[in-house]
Amino acid sequence: MSNTDPETAAQDIRQPVLHEPDALVENIYSLPGTDVMPDLESQDVMGEFLIDRFEPDEGPRTRLALRPSGFTFPAIERVPSGVKEVTRWRRLREWLIRPRTAAAVTLGSLALFNAAGNRETIVAGAEAAGHAIYRVFDPVEDQKVTETHTVPVPGQVRTISVTAATNNEVGATTVDPIVIRQFIDSIHSAEQQGAKVDEVSLVGNTSDEWSSEQSIGVADGENDKLGHDRAQAAEKALTDEGFTVDSSKLQESSVEHVLNPEQAADVEASAQAEGFKTVKAAVVAVDSGRPVSPGLVQKIKNLFTSKENRGVSLSAQVETPGQTTFTTTTTTRTIPGKDNAPHVPKPGFFGFIPLLPIRRRERYTKVKQLHEWHFTPSKRLYFPEIIREEQDQAWVRLRPEAVNEDGTLVDHAWAYTRKYEHLMRDNRIMDMLRADYKDANGDDKSLRLLFIDHFPSEETIEVFGDLLKTFANMEDGKLGSRVSGIFVYPTENAGIEHGDPKRIAMGLDKQSPFGMLGTFTYALDLVELHMPVTWEPEELHDLFESFNGPAWTTSHEVAGHGTDESDATLRVRPVRTRNIPNAHIIEGDPRARKMARLDNVLHKLSSRWSRQHAPIEFDISYPVQDNEGRIVTMQARVGEDDPRLAHATHATVVGYRPTQYAGTNESEHYAETAASVTTGIAVPYDEAVVSVPTLQSDDGETATFATGYRPDQRGQRLFTRSVGATPRSFPVEFENPVDVTVSQMDPADDPVVHHEMARTSRLRSIRPDQMIAILARIARTRR
Repeated sequence: MSNTDPETAAQDIRQPVLHEPDALVENIYSLPGTDVMPDLESQDVMGEFLIDRFEPDEGPRTRLALRPSGFTFPAIERVPSGVKEVTRWRRLREWLIRPRTAAAVTLGSLALFNAAGNRETIVAGAEAAGHAIYRVFDPVEDQKVTETHTVPVPGQVRTISVTAATNNEVGATTVDPIVIRQFIDSIHSAEQQGAKVDEVSLVGNTSDEWSSEQSIGVADGENDKLGHDRAQAAEKALTDEGFTVDSSKLQESSVEHVLNPEQAADVEASAQAEGFKTVKAAVVAVDSGRPVSPGLVQKIKNLFTSKENRGVSLSAQVETPGQTTFTTTTTTRTIPGKDNAPHVPKPGFFGFIPLLPIRRRERYTKVKQLHEWHFTPSKRLYFPEIIREEQDQAWVRLRPEAVNEDGTLVDHAWAYTRKYEHLMRDNRIMDMLRADYKDANGDDKSLRLLFIDHFPSEETIEVFGDLLKTFANMEDGKLGSRVSGIFVYPTENAGIEHGDPKRIAMGLDKQSPFGMLGTFTYALDLVELHMPVTWEPEELHDLFESFNGPAWTTSHEVAGHGTDESDATLRVRPVRTRNIPNAHIIEGDPRARKMARLDNVLHKLSSRWSRQHAPIEFDISYPVQDNEGRIVTMQARVGEDDPRLAHATHATVVGYRPTQYAGTNESEHYAETAASVTTGIAVPYDEAVVSVPTLQSDDGETATFATGYRPDQRGQRLFTRSVGATPRSFPVEFENPVDVTVSQMDPADDPVVHHEMARTSRLRSIRPDQMIAILARIARTRR
């Protein structure tokens, strides 16, 4: 092994004595002090943890914790003072009265007791049976009775539908008055029969060529507006004819008959075959009555010029009233004669106390603890504190040796959690990148990025290596002390929906949901994220350049939350709470909240729907070409509906936080800004609910204009000043970058990871009640 650290080299990593590939815990190590005796109990304890870790989180919880105050107070309490023997009774396994005997006695007693109580009913029933036999020999004649039945017939709901054509002109809105009159007459005819109108629907139909040649095959706003105009024209025609309907029952809508790609290609080929340059020219020829082949005329009529495409569809739902019919039927029924039949009382149920099975008992003696009142001059006081655990602030259990005597956590405290102990013991940390550099004080620092359950591709190594170099230059190299480990998991392991606890992903004592992209746990200096496993260069390029991709997530957690620390000392303090042994809380808030003041100034993207801050504005740069072909770059501040936004080379949002998730709190606002500035990835316009069309160049290719926007300039300046980067750099740059060496290596060759792997391989898995349970009130910030 190439490890050269003398302290770490002395702790060689033990090899497992058993390996079970199909088991939940694959590697089994020997018991301490032995070489071949397998530690099966540790396998069971770790397996129980993995199964429990995979269960769904209970969600938010509220607990009452008792925190030691540091003060004492005299108290009188009961303390043990001795023992004494007392006599007790206990049941044996032998039966005094067996369950079978008890059941038989109970059922027999119930039968006898109820027979005696219902004697009159039994006698009267026998007499009634005799009268029934008598009626067989002396029957009563049947009598025919006429009865009238009433049968209600419910009302019916039917639909009256017509289609009114406009005059045969593109964009016309007038409708055929004859069809309007027919539609009104049909409704009046139904109303004369007692029907009532439930709903009237007016649908304006538009053909696909109305707006422009380029809109054929694509939904167009102009067509949608024309459809609404036609529907409103139909409503006016109905009103002019004297037909009125309650506005709550009137529905207006628009339908654009958009051609699919096959239909558009077919009619374009037919038009060009007859000499038309465009489909719209052919439609104009058919509209004007010029000679065109019957085949092309039929296609254009079906796709464009028919009244179903340029007219208004009118429909009304009317409900006819219900009816009542009377039918007279003759039925035959028997009227029995009165023969003084005896009255039979209703039987009653008389309860009975059952005989219960009883076990034999015996006397025995036991020792009882005695107590007496005792005066305590210095009883420690505890202050009650209400602690609410959110879903992303779960309990984390660490080995006791992870806490120093002063209450601080040891370096690389994540290695003392059960999850990472298991990953190291089962050799699931496959590869590692390490960035080595010197900070502003000349101290050696390292940033470690480790891959779980997969090996990275060359493109992945290159992207993450460049990110580590960028992180090393931030805040004079402080991130090497704030981020102990960055762990990358395969996306196929994320979430609990796949039902396999062996597929470990983000989350410490509970597996995180699939939708969580990354986390930064301040207390453990730990970053976790997941990414799809692929080795296709094009897929990886799109993945790392994408919004919310692994490069964005890593920068959000490390460059965002990692540089938003205040370097406060966190200490673990014991508390008392119900049902949780060794409970502790973390005191101290490490978050610097650098974005707090600016966060109160910038608006949330979601708040624009209240129309208090709409519309959104952008500072853009866009090119302009003069008559001699020279390019001039223009600067402007435009609204979200300005057409210049579509051909801007870059855009910057003004007065708003960069993303919707940035509206969570000031820490996430800072981290989202950091992710964009660090990676140079623009935020998609969809985040601001802004629609910007994609332009086409003259040769038919997609133009390479900006497809998103940058964070507000004030947020960019705040972040670059915070990390010591060059002002206005996007992506972030540094004037005097430090020398950073990025190495790809086996995790066992790194002194720190090797030390933790060697330590873990020599320890037994301990149960939860033997560990320190930390109530992580420090938010495990996520994206």
